[in-house]
Amino acid sequence: MDWIRITVKTTTEGSDIISEILSEVSSGGVIIEDKQDIKNYNRPKEEWDYIDEELMDAYEDEVLVRGFISQDENAENSIEYVKEQVQQVYNNNPDFCWGSLEVITEFIKDENWGETWKKYYKPFKPGKVIVIKPSWEEYEKQEGDIILELDPGAAFGTGGHETTKMCIGFLEDYVENEMSVMDVGCGTGILAMCAYLLGAKNVKAIDIDEEAVKVAKRNVENANFDISVECGNLLENFFGKTDIIVANIIADAVMALAPGAMKHLNENGIYITSGIINERADEVEEKIISCGFKKLERKSLGEWTAFVWGK
Repeated sequence: MDWIRITVKTTTEGSDIISEILSEVSSGGVIIEDKQDIKNYNRPKEEWDYIDEELMDAYEDEVLVRGFISQDENAENSIEYVKEQVQQVYNNNPDFCWGSLEVITEFIKDENWGETWKKYYKPFKPGKVIVIKPSWEEYEKQEGDIILELDPGAAFGTGGHETTKMCIGFLEDYVENEMSVMDVGCGTGILAMCAYLLGAKNVKAIDIDEEAVKVAKRNVENANFDISVECGNLLENFFGKTDIIVANIIADAVMALAPGAMKHLNENGIYITSGIINERADEVEEKIISCGFKKLERKSLGEWTAFVWGK
């Protein structure tokens, strides 16, 4: 089935009311594209390290509220309804900051996006031996390969980002059989699963985000891995010791975690840190050394830096 996309240009203040109008005719909900949402995430450095300026530039100055209707005999009626309702809310309160309220319609050809995206996700090797493979793809295993089957469907974090690649590479270098590993800020659980495949036997994963924990638990269960996944803030609810702590988070969280990592690592334990924007790498290095760690490795890929620290 082909679709018609209806877009109404408005403001942040007007977007809720316009969304209600579009939701009455739209199949599958309403999308709001608001540059202000991106600006709101450009918060103090302890909350967010990086914002893509190109993403900001891609957004229009006006807020775009979008809905989708099927291209059938009722399409024209739905479009007219939206135009009439938009005009009515303006007439009822013309002094409100509505923006232009321009209504745009576009024809969208159905290309079965639910399946088409899969052709862009292929098996790849982020490190030296770990291979990330989606379930629908064939892969001829090479000597030494360790295959992690992970589908990206409803999750973020599939191993392709520079920060994750560096962590996987370091895990390959430092994880030994029977080691214990803690993945802090686990996201999808990909690093915990890599550690498990590399021979770690007591693997735990923790994230402050409840949705991330749900995703990680589902991935672990689908893989039938014996990994504990819990919701929590850094190591606040962890009272044991571990051989390796890996944290692919942000600079401030990496630094805040360092004293706890020192406390909970076994003798000669390893602290792997990533998610650090290059501009803050020296600051992170100075802070973690002050906590008593020895720097074993420092690596950069793109705009990101990762470290390996020894206790």
